[in-house]
Amino acid sequence: MMFAQDVDAQLLPITKLKKVQDVIRKDRRLSVRTVAEKVNLDKESVRRILRKDLNMTKVV
Repeated sequence: MMFAQDVDAQLLPITKLKKVQDVIRKDRRLSVRTVAEKVNLDKESVRRILRKDLNMTKVV
């Protein structure tokens, strides 16, 4: 049986990924810091999403 918090915990990373992806689609030249500020995440989380999930290699 899954609880509501388990479902939320699984959806949260997908939501974060989608937010970062949407910001990057609008402007691929944004810095990690700027993206982090726009999606309200820390820089390391944004960097990890860009590199590992979105396979972006030139991340500044």
